[in-house]
Amino acid sequence: MPQGSSKSGPLTDTDIGGLTLWIVGFLCEFFADLQKYKFKQDSNNDDRFCTKDLWTWSRHPNYFGEIIQWWGIFTIYTETIREPWMWIGIISPLFITCLLLFLQVPALEQHSDVRFASIEEYQDYKHSTSPIIPMPPELYVGIPDFLKKLLLFELPFYDHIPDDAKPKEPQKTLPRSSRRDMDMPF
Repeated sequence: MPQGSSKSGPLTDTDIGGLTLWIVGFLCEFFADLQKYKFKQDSNNDDRFCTKDLWTWSRHPNYFGEIIQWWGIFTIYTETIREPWMWIGIISPLFITCLLLFLQVPALEQHSDVRFASIEEYQDYKHSTSPIIPMPPELYVGIPDFLKKLLLFELPFYDHIPDDAKPKEPQKTLPRSSRRDMDMPF
């Protein structure tokens, strides 16, 4: 195959892996946005935060989906890399990941923390729910803080709850019935 040309023929394992990442990311973002939209349409939820469906497992499942989509596209792209300079394509998923993790998520976390800081259920939700990567709250609360920061993006600048508003002994997790009654503001 000539240098720099793309392949033709059946999908490679890399293509299938990248496509799978993209599909999972698309579905995650689509359903998270749909769930949030439906929640916000109910006027009874005006002063509540969303913890339903995907929002039970992640504080920002839509952003998780967005990030995974871009890394899926990049994974497919790697099949066409023939020269070292072509690795410049990694800028796209890195840019989106950094934009969301270091600009958008901190802004939304601050907004929610200011709005709901005095609500103990919100503090419990934040303590027991992964910021980005979806996982069961029961699993998340058992992970050591240093691993949450290192691997799960529980970054210090995501926390804007004043110390005097924080409960002394946060619960490990909320019962499912009370978690379903809350929602995020956006």
